[in-house]
Amino acid sequence: MDKLPSATHAGAPISYADLEQVGDVLGLFTLKQPLELEIGCGRGDFLLAYAARKPNVNFVGVERKLVIARKAASKVARAGLTNVRIVHGEIEYLVERYLPAHAFQAIHCYFPDPWPKKRHAKRRLFKTGAPQIFDSLLTPDGWFHLRTDVAAYFDTILVLFEACPTFQRAAPPDELVDCLTGFERRFLAEGKPIYRASFKKMSSS
Repeated sequence: MDKLPSATHAGAPISYADLEQVGDVLGLFTLKQPLELEIGCGRGDFLLAYAARKPNVNFVGVERKLVIARKAASKVARAGLTNVRIVHGEIEYLVERYLPAHAFQAIHCYFPDPWPKKRHAKRRLFKTGAPQIFDSLLTPDGWFHLRTDVAAYFDTILVLFEACPTFQRAAPPDELVDCLTGFERRFLAEGKPIYRASFKKMSSS
């Protein structure tokens, strides 16, 4: 593990093979710093804005669609952000194999697919047990940040977190408010409501 995957320097997303080379996402960075995760980073708009403000934090953005992950990685490379890595993969598999326990000081999840049809419910990120998985990834006193434009999904997510005693809803840090995703800018321009919530981890597990 003395060499980072070439993808980290070439504007390409990190693959499972790259992660095998370094062991887990911690091995993607030469500089060891606090770590944050974005699930479903899309084209990287949030990460580009936020990571530029926080050079002393390393960021991992996960995107399941390869063509979108490539666009995000290319934008990160053009911006010269050395503290961001874009990983192409499924979050469930990454949790099992490559996301270390209690490694992240914050997890961001903005505009997750609600999979509204009942037959697709099993594909939803937010279902029974999801907050407990996020809890296992976060450091003590870590944060989980959420945004969605789907009111019913937002209500479901609130119920899930309320049932998890290690989380308490709290006001999001001010520094997050004006770092927007591409979806968010479009929805705001259309006058659509945005539902936001942040949850503070209250105890280690």
